Amino acid sequence: MSKVEAIVYGDRSVYTVSAFNRGIARWLGKLPELWLEGEVTELRRNEAWATVYLTLKDPQTGASVPVTIARQRFDALELDLADGERVHVQGRAALYEARGELSFRATTIERFGLGEHLAALERLKRKLAAEGLFAAERKRPLPRFPRAVGLLTGVYYLIERRAYARESPAAILAEETTKRPIRVTGRWNLLLLAGIVLATAYLRSPFREAATFACAAASFPLTPRGLRAKAGFSWYPILDVAILFAGIFVAMEPALDVLRERAPSLGLTRPWHFFWVAGSLSALLDNAPTYAAFLAVARGLNRPEVAGVPADILGALSAGAVFFGGLTYIGNAPNFLVRSIAVYRGVAMPSFFGYTARAGAVLLPLFLFLTLVFFRG
Repeated sequence: MSKVEAIVYGDRSVYTVSAFNRGIARWLGKLPELWLEGEVTELRRNEAWATVYLTLKDPQTGASVPVTIARQRFDALELDLADGERVHVQGRAALYEARGELSFRATTIERFGLGEHLAALERLKRKLAAEGLFAAERKRPLPRFPRAVGLLTGVYYLIERRAYARESPAAILAEETTKRPIRVTGRWNLLLLAGIVLATAYLRSPFREAATFACAAASFPLTPRGLRAKAGFSWYPILDVAILFAGIFVAMEPALDVLRERAPSLGLTRPWHFFWVAGSLSALLDNAPTYAAFLAVARGLNRPEVAGVPADILGALSAGAVFFGGLTYIGNAPNFLVRSIAVYRGVAMPSFFGYTARAGAVLLPLFLFLTLVFFRG
């Protein structure tokens, strides 16, 4: 390595440009490796070149420095960089002596911040694609229930946001300053509820009813004293629902008899027929006997696939019997129970037809969407 020597002119030492550049390059070469942060610009890569060139820019001040990295090392990183991405670059400062140009000789490059997360996601996607997990034959449509629930809750979220925006500042302040953490008391009742569910699923009458009554009776001594009074518990809503639905069950028997007799002659052959007809009647009658009546009709189609019924018909029938129950207070007993609790607490509730109109404004477009997407066959 040639020395950096000055030319002496009397009392003056003078360096040539080559000597000056060589000395600066040697001094820069003694500096340790470090990391730089910036945005990638002017990225240039060519198969015929041994080096990849780019410029690293400070987005806040506009300052920049040229960066070089060996092409094989750059390709091994599999970064697939593009201009504008934010990176961390490790390397050393260097000087191209022939032109006196400062540069940064990189040994590695890493995405930084969101770019790194996106890069990791892309690497994972490529890995999964290589395993065939994104193949067309593996794709499945989103099930109907998550779509329906997502759309319904999305609509109610917008309604809640609109109502919240109309609240007075005093009401919002009161809510913000009276927040209390959610606590669960009377935890034994969770086990008793699980017992009722298991009894319903696995026991036959009269053992099913006996187990349900036993769980309900056990709740009284196991629940802390005063908890029901503190929660505002009352038998009134339960008795209200029991009396109303006892009358409904008695009154609907003639209608169900007519339905069982005439249903086969209604010409129901397609999924959307069962979705709308069974669903509409489930909104006015109890959905269990309505479901059973139309299940018998579906079995008469002589296409036994699931439980003696065509699979698409069974899905439409089940969805209709469940979804349409929310159209009226009497479509499901819990609907009327919630209404009775609200009335008992002094909350103003819409009339029967007022509720149906409000529910229909939200649910009927949803049912039409489900028909077009799932049940139009």
